[in-house]
Amino acid sequence: MLSTLHRGDPIETGKLNEKKEKIVKPDCVVDYNKNMAGIDRCCQLTSYYNPLRKTIKWYRKVIIHMIDVAATNSYILYRKVGGAHSQQWFRERLCAELTQIEHLTSNIRGPAHQHFLDQFQPTEETQSPRRRCVVCTKQGKRTNIKYFCKTCLAKPALCPVPCFEIYHKQL
Repeated sequence: MLSTLHRGDPIETGKLNEKKEKIVKPDCVVDYNKNMAGIDRCCQLTSYYNPLRKTIKWYRKVIIHMIDVAATNSYILYRKVGGAHSQQWFRERLCAELTQIEHLTSNIRGPAHQHFLDQFQPTEETQSPRRRCVVCTKQGKRTNIKYFCKTCLAKPALCPVPCFEIYHKQL
């Protein structure tokens, strides 16, 4: 293992081997084993949609794998912020957005390049939920509004006029 964080010092794991001797491992291995749950989850999710094939060159496999892991990590973050769609839906949407293919986009969100305003729904905590407008925030203004673009993946909060148009022209 290579690590810029660890020194490689041997650490007792708190377990014993068959001869009742204390098991000692390098600190990077102990730290990895303690925190590997996220990595295992990423590997599990990546395995469901494996794009690798036997016939492609090794360097292409490396690049495709890196893109695949990036897509899986972005899906994990999407779920963490409250996304409820399946990984298949997310990957189709990601591919359509990245390639901007009209027929894929039309299957996912209606005719291509159409965006629609929606209102945040009341929750148990807030009867009138509001968020900061992303365009106003970039301009240094603090505007709390109840509208967002329901077709954009990030669901950005936007003032109906003029920020909605400004945001989508910048895309």
